[in-house]
Amino acid sequence: MRVLIDPGHGGDNLGAVANWHADDGFGTPKELREKDITLAVAECLEPLAEPPADSWARVLPLSYWDLNVIFTRLDDQALSLTDRGSRAKDNDADLVIHLHCDTEPTGERNGTRCYYWPGSDAGALVSHTIAKHSPFPFGSNAPALPEHYPRVRNVLSKYPMTGVLVEMGFLSNERDRSWLQNAWVQRQLALAVLQGVLALGKTLEAKAVA
Repeated sequence: MRVLIDPGHGGDNLGAVANWHADDGFGTPKELREKDITLAVAECLEPLAEPPADSWARVLPLSYWDLNVIFTRLDDQALSLTDRGSRAKDNDADLVIHLHCDTEPTGERNGTRCYYWPGSDAGALVSHTIAKHSPFPFGSNAPALPEHYPRVRNVLSKYPMTGVLVEMGFLSNERDRSWLQNAWVQRQLALAVLQGVLALGKTLEAKAVA
């Protein structure tokens, strides 16, 4: 099974941006950009494909499960939706996982949201597995893609293969924002994505044997 990991945004496309002042006695201005978080989680996933002996990744490499992992970007480059879709098609990807962060005006919503195309059993399996293993303890769920999310629908509609869009957390929520900057949380998000990939891989393998 070929899996394309797509860290959202990049280059001059910053994605969502959170600005706030640190509680350090000086009110130091802080900024967190979606494109940096998505790339950081993708970079955590990269060594899982073939982890070196001293890697933090204490799991079997993805090649053990006959999974080939490809990335749309592992640096700070801008890619259009067309570019991302072409990489998925050119590499004959069976599954595309888009990594993003969310934002909303109240600052109250939190947790991981994993969206999949309505009616996609494979998308539902991957989404629910990722949400289940997300390190965010509250607010994480995996709804079928609602009609009123045109931006997400626009992303998933570009791909003929199974697609899942993971909103890893809310930059507009203070707790989520703090967690998303944490290297341990980023690794746990990567492992949650891995769990979703393996869940689908094992299901497809069981069907092939049957």
